[in-house]
Amino acid sequence: YLLDRLEIENCAIVSARVAAPYGMAAIRLHPDRFCGLVMAGAILPADDANDFSHLALGYRAPLRLARIAPSFVRLYFAAVSTMVRRGKSMAYFQSIYGDSAADMKTLNRPDVAELMQRSMKRTFEDGYESTAQQAILTASDWSKWCRDLEVPVTVISGAEDRLAPPQLVEQFCDRYDFNLIGPLQDVGSLAIQQVPEKIFKEAAKIRVG
Repeated sequence: YLLDRLEIENCAIVSARVAAPYGMAAIRLHPDRFCGLVMAGAILPADDANDFSHLALGYRAPLRLARIAPSFVRLYFAAVSTMVRRGKSMAYFQSIYGDSAADMKTLNRPDVAELMQRSMKRTFEDGYESTAQQAILTASDWSKWCRDLEVPVTVISGAEDRLAPPQLVEQFCDRYDFNLIGPLQDVGSLAIQQVPEKIFKEAAKIRVG
């Protein structure tokens, strides 16, 4: 609908972190409208053997809950919402990104900190359902959306990405014949804030191609 209103026939998609499954589903369902996908700071499909032990606690905890007791995920995010309301958003971000020097450096930028905190506040204005559903999706094996694609996928991998470690990203790209860029030095999970020019240049290449 938005593309129609803007009179755009087709375009490339850029996904950041947890938006990856949605971007993948979009290009699979509508290859006529979306000519490709650039994944920046990806998450990866989680098979049954994945216990998320490679993730930081703030990311690992809700995903494990989503897998073993989905109803309790809402309680987890209710607690996160309380932290946000009390002005402790940065403590939550530290629990997710604290293992990556590149990401913490980015989070310490005033513009990024303000954006992330505003985003968190807006996310919880309507309750916890959307974040709970997001965690459930992230904890699932959404690899079906990666198969039999008609348009190209490029994955930007950061050398300091602790949510999608480079070796796992490389395996992911090899499995589905995706184009891998990286691992990029001094880039973590927050690639969209760290190397935006490179990310959108790759999207432009897909569009031109």
